[in-house]
Amino acid sequence: MTDQKRFIEATKGKVIIGFLFACFALLLAWGISKFVFGEMLNTVENISAPNDRLRIVNELSHQTARLDQLQKDQAFNKSGNQNNFILETRRLRKRLDTLAILFENDDAQLKRIKSIKKLLSDRDKQFLMYLQVRETLVNTKSFSNEVQKLNELVSQRSREADSTILTTETATSTTTLAPEDDGKSRGFLNRLFGKKKAEVYKIINEEFKVKRDTLNAVVEDSIMKGIETSLLTIEKEQRYKSNRFLRKEADLANASNTITRQMLSLLREVEAETVAQIDVKNAQAKDVVNEGVTQITIIIIVFFLITLVLGYMILTDIAKSNRYRIALEKAKEEADYHGSAKQRFLSNMSHEIRTPLQSILGYSELILRQDHPNKKHINAIHSSSTHLLQIVNEVLDYNRIISGKFNFNPQDFNMVDVLDEVVSGMLPLAEKKQIKLVSNINLDGNNFVNGDPFRLKQVLFNVLGNAVKFTLKGKVVFDVSCKTQGDEIHFNFIVEDTGIGFDDTDVNVIFKEFEQIEKPEKHTINKEGTGLGLAIVKELVESQGGRIYVKSKIDVGTTFNIFLKYK
Repeated sequence: MTDQKRFIEATKGKVIIGFLFACFALLLAWGISKFVFGEMLNTVENISAPNDRLRIVNELSHQTARLDQLQKDQAFNKSGNQNNFILETRRLRKRLDTLAILFENDDAQLKRIKSIKKLLSDRDKQFLMYLQVRETLVNTKSFSNEVQKLNELVSQRSREADSTILTTETATSTTTLAPEDDGKSRGFLNRLFGKKKAEVYKIINEEFKVKRDTLNAVVEDSIMKGIETSLLTIEKEQRYKSNRFLRKEADLANASNTITRQMLSLLREVEAETVAQIDVKNAQAKDVVNEGVTQITIIIIVFFLITLVLGYMILTDIAKSNRYRIALEKAKEEADYHGSAKQRFLSNMSHEIRTPLQSILGYSELILRQDHPNKKHINAIHSSSTHLLQIVNEVLDYNRIISGKFNFNPQDFNMVDVLDEVVSGMLPLAEKKQIKLVSNINLDGNNFVNGDPFRLKQVLFNVLGNAVKFTLKGKVVFDVSCKTQGDEIHFNFIVEDTGIGFDDTDVNVIFKEFEQIEKPEKHTINKEGTGLGLAIVKELVESQGGRIYVKSKIDVGTTFNIFLKYK
């Protein structure tokens, strides 16, 4: 689990995860695209593929038209073969059965197909009856019988005519027409150049008188009546057959028109259904495409967001790595610096510890050789011992700080007494160096507070001691003020000196352990110390929730501001 967590948190792991997710997103987008395009192709194929229902309905329409043509051929061609008509009718019925199977879930269409079958059957019956009527119409047997009767009547009439007694009389008359004379005599010239004399016309009239025997008149009348009756019979029969033929032809035409209308209606409905199906499939294809595009868009957006997150995390890791690298480099530099500082500290410590120890040993040997010890020698031993103890205490305090065993003991104490003790302790050293130590304490009656008085004295002794130690002439001013905020009292301790000062670049150095500022005046100033004083002061102030600030100027002086709060 730890290895997995380290792998995920590592930059390399994030890059691998991002790459795998990118591959997964691409594969997912490819799969969705393939599915969408497959659906589109299926829809296009379904739309472009011929519709079985529409195809069969079109074939039915063509077969119906072809059946009509066969009926017409059969009607107008006596020698036509009926086998083609019967085969075409069977094919048409099979097509209707196939169409009924395709419309098995559509009751309205099944009802219409059943109606078409019935109409088709009725039309076939009408057509057969039409053929029978036509056969009777064109059949000349009855007509021949009637004609035979007429022939017999005519023959009988001829025989009767031959046996009739005829008497013929002929009368002839001639009529002569001559032109009229104008009664005037014509001259010579008229006779020479005039018209010729008109011709004379004769008109001959002949009259034949036939006398027939009237004994056979009754026989002739009966023959004529028989002929008339036969003709009326023929006319009546032909009119009946014609009317029947026309009725059957009209019924056949109506049946054909009805079937045609039904087929056209079915064709329109199938076409409308096909168009509706195409619209539905187009809508479905559009929905599939839109859904696919939406899914791909979502995948791209999610991939983009995750890429941004991974990119941010990778960049954060890179920035963190850079910070760690810089921190490591800085830590290495500080470690090297502190290593060298510790080496210098050890060198100084060896010198600082050896010097008082040598002094103690030297004066101790002198005292041992004296019967009456010199007080001056005893004071020197005491001073060296005190200095050695101070060095050891600073080292021990720093050890406690870095080990986290630095303890605070809060208690009620008198702030004025603590401040007076600190000033009184620093006053002899200031007088020895012939500098002034001025204290300005203004507590506004807040004399008693709750805190750790020992740590406060440790801080103030260190800061005031440094101020007095690094001041060659002038004065050291110690100002104390406070203000109340709720249950807390905020104190401001200011230590200002007119000492040698230091540069702004050395501000961070003075608070580092084992460090001391290298100054030219170090040989003339008593710089005995470990370099841990201000580092310990800073840790003590910050551990109590306070702040310490310093500002300095070379050859002008240094000012320390310490803010601490007590209850």
